[in-house]
Amino acid sequence: MRRSRWVAALAVPLLLAACTAPGGSDSDAQAGASLAPTDPPVTADPTAAGLVAVGVDGSSDGTLDTAALTSFPLLAASAQRCDGVPVPPDADPASVDAAQGDAASVSIEVVAADRQVLGVRCESTAGARTVYTDAASGRVWQGGELVSDAGHAIVSPAFAEATGDAAADPFADVRFDTEGDLVLVHSDGTAWRLQADETDALLTDAGRVVRGSVRSGGAFVGAIATTAQVVPAPASAPLPAPPVPPAPVTPPAAGVDCAVAKCLALTFDDGPGPDTPRLLQVLADKDVKATFFMVGSNVSRYPSTVKAIADAGHELANHTWNHPNLTTLSAGDMASEIQRTSQAIVDAAGQAPDALRPPYGAVDDAVLAEAGRDGMAVVLWNVDSEDWKSKNAQATHDRVITTAKQNGIVLMHDIHSWTIDAVPSIIDDLRAQGYTFVTVEQLLGGSMQPGTKHFSGG
Repeated sequence: MRRSRWVAALAVPLLLAACTAPGGSDSDAQAGASLAPTDPPVTADPTAAGLVAVGVDGSSDGTLDTAALTSFPLLAASAQRCDGVPVPPDADPASVDAAQGDAASVSIEVVAADRQVLGVRCESTAGARTVYTDAASGRVWQGGELVSDAGHAIVSPAFAEATGDAAADPFADVRFDTEGDLVLVHSDGTAWRLQADETDALLTDAGRVVRGSVRSGGAFVGAIATTAQVVPAPASAPLPAPPVPPAPVTPPAAGVDCAVAKCLALTFDDGPGPDTPRLLQVLADKDVKATFFMVGSNVSRYPSTVKAIADAGHELANHTWNHPNLTTLSAGDMASEIQRTSQAIVDAAGQAPDALRPPYGAVDDAVLAEAGRDGMAVVLWNVDSEDWKSKNAQATHDRVITTAKQNGIVLMHDIHSWTIDAVPSIIDDLRAQGYTFVTVEQLLGGSMQPGTKHFSGG
C-alpha cells in the first residue's frame, strides 16, 4: 500500500491555563479589522509524547500508514473533514484506503493539541485548510466555521488588502496563538494577526472553544483513548449516578476568624500533573493547606496523587472532565462533564467535592443550576497570578504579592513548573505581610451553599 506523509506527533505542552471568560458576540463586531503581519504560531513538537507515527513495519520515520489511523480516532475524524482539499493529480487511486477516502493522499500537520481540541492542517498540491476536532463533543470544524458570518464580512476585505490577493480564502488556514489572537495564514506562508480584543466579537461558539483551549494550553486528551473515554454522554444517554455526598467540612484552624484575620486561599487549577507531588511537598514544608480544582481526565490519570492531596488535608474541587466552556454545552454534556469528574474524585480519594470552578470562569444560570443539583457551589477567584501568561516564576510571584487581598482567592496552576517554583517565596512573603492561609471552604464557610457563586468570602 502506498504510504502518506503524516506529521503525526502531538504536542502535549503543559502550557498555561487562562481561566478568563471568552468574550463577545456577533453584535459586538467592530466596523473593521486591523490585521498585522506576524509569524505563524508554533506547530506541535514532533518529539513530544502523545501520538507517535508508526508504520506497518514498526518503523517511526514520521509517516503513518492509513490503515493505522483506526488507532487514532480523532486524527481520522479530522482527516475526513479535509475532503475539500483535492487529491494530488498524480495520486494512485488504488493506493487510497477505502475507509479513509481522499484523506489518504493529504498531508496532515498537527497545529494544535491542547486540552480537548486537536487542530490539523491538511495540505495537498491543490490547497490547504485547517480542521479542528473537539474531543469533549465529537464535533469537527473547518477553520471558516470558527468565525461568524459578521466576522467573515469584516475580516475578508482586510485580509485581501493586507495580502494583496483578493482571490485568497482568508479562512483556509485559521489558527490562534497563546495570547488569544486570531492568526490567518496565507498560502504563500505569510501570516496575519488580529489582536485578541478585536477577535472576541468575531468568533462563533466553536471558535471560542478552540481559542479557549489553545490559549489555556494543558495536556491534550483524546488522541489514543477510546471514544467512550473521551466524549461525554450525550443528552439522550443515561448520565452517571450522582456522586456520594461530600465529606464533612473540615473546621478552620483553631483561632482563625477570617472576618478578622487576613485570610487567603491558594487554589490550583488543571491538575493533578507530574509536578503536583512537588507542590504537595512545598505545602507540607510550609504547613499550608490549599484547594485543588482538578480536571477529571487528569484525576483518572493520576489517582494516587489525588489520594495524596486528600490525605494531606487539602480541599478537593471540581474543574470538569475536559476543561470545556460549560456555557456552550448541552444540558446533558454539561452534567456529564461535572458528574464524571466528581465521581472520579470519589473513586480516587473517597470524598466528593463541594466546589466547582467552571473553565475560563464561564458561568451562567444553567451552570449554577447544574452545580446546585450536584451539591456544589461555584467558586471563581479575585486574585489572578496570570502564571499562564508570564510563564515565569518571578513574574508569578510578583503578581500574587502585589494583588493579594484579605479574604482573597488566588488562582494558580499546578501544571506549570514555574508556578511551583514560585510558591515557596509567595508563601513566605505573604506570611510576612500577615496573611493566614486557608482552604476555600474554610474561607467561605456556611455561605458556600450548592448553586451559589463566589469570588471571595460572601
